[in-house]
This record gives sequence, C-alpha cells and structure tokens, in this order.
Amino acid sequence: MHNETPPAVTLGAVPFEENGRGTEPGSQPHHDAGGKRWRATVLQNASRPPRRVWSPPTLGVRQPSLLLTRKNFNQTRRWPRSKVVAVLDAVRIAGRWVSQIVLDRLTALSMREDAPVRSKVVEMFCRQTGWVNRRGEPCSSSANVALNRLEAQGRVRLPPAQVRGASGHSRKLVDDGQELPVLPVLPQSVQQIKQLEFQLLSGAKDPDHGLWNRLIIREHPLKAAPLVGSVGDDRHPGRGLWLHTLQAYRTDRIPLGCAWAKLWARSPQSDAVHRNEQPAADKESARWLEAYQVALGLARRMPQTHLVVCGDRESDIFELYDQGEVAPKNLHLLVRAQHDRLLESGRKLWAELSRQPVGGSMRVQVPRNKTHPARIATLELKWAAVEATPPQVALKKSWSSIPLHAVFAREVDPPAGIQPIEWMLITDWPVLSLKMARRLVCWYGLRWGIECWHQVLKDVCGVETRQMKTAQALERALALDIMVAWRAQMLCRLGKESPSLPAHSHYSQAELAVLEVLKKKTAAALTSPPVDLINPPSAAPPTQSTLSLAQANLLVAMLGGFWGRKGDGHPGAKSLSRGLELLAVIVDYCQITQLPPKRPRHPPKRPRKPG
Repeated sequence: MHNETPPAVTLGAVPFEENGRGTEPGSQPHHDAGGKRWRATVLQNASRPPRRVWSPPTLGVRQPSLLLTRKNFNQTRRWPRSKVVAVLDAVRIAGRWVSQIVLDRLTALSMREDAPVRSKVVEMFCRQTGWVNRRGEPCSSSANVALNRLEAQGRVRLPPAQVRGASGHSRKLVDDGQELPVLPVLPQSVQQIKQLEFQLLSGAKDPDHGLWNRLIIREHPLKAAPLVGSVGDDRHPGRGLWLHTLQAYRTDRIPLGCAWAKLWARSPQSDAVHRNEQPAADKESARWLEAYQVALGLARRMPQTHLVVCGDRESDIFELYDQGEVAPKNLHLLVRAQHDRLLESGRKLWAELSRQPVGGSMRVQVPRNKTHPARIATLELKWAAVEATPPQVALKKSWSSIPLHAVFAREVDPPAGIQPIEWMLITDWPVLSLKMARRLVCWYGLRWGIECWHQVLKDVCGVETRQMKTAQALERALALDIMVAWRAQMLCRLGKESPSLPAHSHYSQAELAVLEVLKKKTAAALTSPPVDLINPPSAAPPTQSTLSLAQANLLVAMLGGFWGRKGDGHPGAKSLSRGLELLAVIVDYCQITQLPPKRPRHPPKRPRKPG
C-alpha cells in the first residue's frame, strides 16, 4: 500500500490561439487530421520523466480531458470522460450526471439542416452517456423523459417529435411462402415427450420468427388477420363484450377475490330515447342491482360480518337505494352521488350539505398519477341525514322518499393546477359523529382497488387484445384471467402490508424450490436489495422454506425483469405477473424432466419352459 495524496488535476488539449502560441509554459503544438492546432500539456511526475499527452476533438466539438498524476505512482491515469464531465460541468437528472458538453453537442446536431429524427438523437444520447440497461440496450424511453425535462429547462434543444399518422392498411402477418417442416408424430401426453425444450422468440430478427408467422397464418383460425386491434371491421363488425365484477376487499386493502362477474354485449341500437320508460331490469344499470343481490346472499351467510357495497357515480340509481330498505342489518351501501337529487325538504342535495357546518377535517394520502406527484390532501367534512325523493318519471312517481345519510368531503387549499377532491357520499349507515364520517371516506378510498385490478387484467392478462371466434371462448379465457389478476394484486398488496409473512402460505413447494436456488445466486449479486435476502424470517417452520413473502415476491419479480435496486421499493403487479408466468414455465419444465418412467399396465408374460 502506498500513501496516496490528493491527485493533481491538469487540463490538457486546449486549442491554440490564432498566433499559435500556447497560454501555459511547457506546451507544444500538435496538428490533428483536420488541420487544427492543439496544445499538448507536459505533466511532471516525481517517479517518471515528463510525458506529453493530448486529446483530439470529438464530433467537431472541443472537449477537455482530465489528467491525474499521483505521487508514488509509476504511471499517469486518465479517467473516463463520463466521470470527468460529472466533476467539471454537468447537470443531475433522473439520478444521473449528464455533461453540458454532450447536451450542447446534441443541440448543435439538432440545429443542422440534415438533422436526424428525435428517436435517433435520443439513441445517440444513450450511447454517449451510457444510459443503458443490464443487457446493454439503450433505455430510450427514460432517456427521452429526462431530455424533455432538460429541454424545458433550456439546457438542450432537440428535433420535434414525429406525429404518427393513421396508416392506410391494417397490420397483418406476412407469409414468406416457404414450406413448413415435417412435423413429427407426437405422443398423446406431454410426459411422454423426451428432451422437451422451451424456446422464446426474441423478436423479428429471431431465425424462427418466420416459421412462427407461417404456422399462425396457415393454422390459426384468424389466418393473416391482425391478432390485436379493434373489434371487427367493415365486413365483419363486432360489438365486443363488457365486464362488470364484484370484488371483495378487506379494510386493509387486501383483495379477497372476485365474488361475482357479468359479461354481456351491448345492443347495436341505442335505446336512450325511451330509457326513462323502461324498467330497471331492461337497462344496463341492472348489473348494479344484480351485484347487490349477490352481496345480500353473502351477508345472510355471514351474519357476524358487516359488508359494505361500494360503487362509483355510475351506481347512483334510485332502485339501488330502494333495495337497501329490505336488506339485512349487516349489509350497507356506500355510493358516490352523481345526481343533485331533490330532497323532502325542498332543497337540492349539494345545497343542503353546503349549508351544514364543518364537522371536522382529515388528511389523506393521494397517490401519484401520470401528471401530478403524490401529495397529502386535507379534507373538510360535513354530514347530514337526508330524505331523497324519487325521480318523477314513469312508475317512480308513486314511490315514497327514502331516508339516507350524506357525507360531503372537499379538499382545502389544493395545489395550483390540480383538481381538488370533492366527494358527495350517500350511505344507509347512520353517520352521527366525525369518526364515522372519516371511516366512510376511508372506505370509499378502498374502491380504487378495483380500478387497479382491472388495470392488471388489461395490461398483464391482455384481455382486450384477445381475438377468438366465439364469445364463449372469451368467457372461458376470462375465467382464468380473473384468478391470475387477483393473485398478482394480492401478492403485491400482501408483500407491502405484511412483508414478514412466510412465503409457503402463498407459494407452492415446487415454486419455492426454484426460488431457493435463485436466492443463492441473487443474494451475492445484490449489494443493497430493498428486502433482506440473507436473513430468514424468525417464525419459519423447520420443514418449510425460509423465504418470507417479500423475499419471494422480489425474486419472482426479478425473473420478470425487475431490477431489485434499493430505491425501487416493492415490485408492482405487472412485474410480479411476468415473473409468475416464467416461474410457472420453470416449474413445469422441472416436473416434466424429473418424472419417473411409467410402468407398463400388465407385466410381460414369462416364457414357457421347453418340455
């Protein structure tokens, strides 16, 4: 070991002035291939003779290099330029240091008449700054977001983004016309296939990509039609299917599963003109009444548990309040109001609650969205008992008023440019205190879980991109998709709320065996994972796996491409779902390759002895 002193920093490769004289002693001129003159700075090191170094210009931009000399070192080391510019002149964006020299170079390139398109400039930015992922591929999406922020700050100017126009033809698969290979005769069961291998197509450049297209075009029922896109076309119009579900959640946001689902297709002709004269059973809003009847049956089977049926503004129908009049005591309604209903007192709903005094306030955590960051909102609460009169249409004119309770929650001093929270909640639960009003607001906040579940159903399971011949086939596939989306959301929420739960309560032994092998390789590679991959949970049974639920979720998500860095936090439902798919494939492969050979049903007959 040597005693190291702070490095001496010297800037070299400074361009000469017009007269060709350097500005520092000990510098000599150097001509590059373009005829430009540069000064080479002579570095004096205590342990070796003087050495002359220079750095030629890059892409026509004069860029200084940083040279280090250390006492008791036998050589002069040059730092990488990515570290040099972070010290000299750089800006921090998205957790990275970006040189202003690189940004100026991109601006000069974008101002040229023959400037490349924005995507090419972003790709060049990724290569020059090392903005890549683990596999060395450029992270164009995140780099584009960072460049947009820098462009808004005036640090860089890029070509405008290209607007994608509507293509005149539909996307179709292309058949190259080659012959299909001779398919072997396969046995009836998968277990009888020897040396079974799974192969993943990496993209259009994969050598088996053309073979896959030929198989789809010639064997798939849709032939060369697009596998994704809009429902139907001009020759074969399609209406699509609509899904309405009743999801069960605990008060701590843990999903318990889907209690009921309805799938239907809308009529091609609209009935909006005569909607008020129709009974509720003939409208689409009947699905809210059907879901309430399912919840009523669950409440009768669980008399010791209070069930609250929560709905958004679409569920604000008078027939639903009317059914609540004959419901058992452990079944309640909580609906966000959409209509400014007329009350028995002669005033409207919003006017009646606005004249009530403020009963208290509460603070809620508002999650981030695409346009606004997360924030803590302060809500002022008002509540009152009301009697809603029926709408004066058709048979409802003769109905009587229904006593209800209303809670009005409104955000105080919202940030500029953000729409404030304003909820008018209607319930049949008596609201007599501030504690009950706060509780109802928190319960309605749980309703967002069903929106997250539908998002997992669309993004992960891809229910909107399925193309099948019949609606019955879609229903069968959707039955499995509902369970897959629930498991992904349930594991995600449980991993956040109860990370120390044992993993064997939600993962099978075959899955845990694969994760244990992955844990040994991952724990050594990660220096600071978001959860501890080394220490097992304290209350793990000796015969079970020692993984906790948070550890298992992290390992599964890393199979699906999750980085697992310390700042990444707990993986989301989308990363977990991709990892669960790969984990299922690995488990199936292990089970197929480890199956013992089947014994024959009847033992072979012994040969008869001669004589």
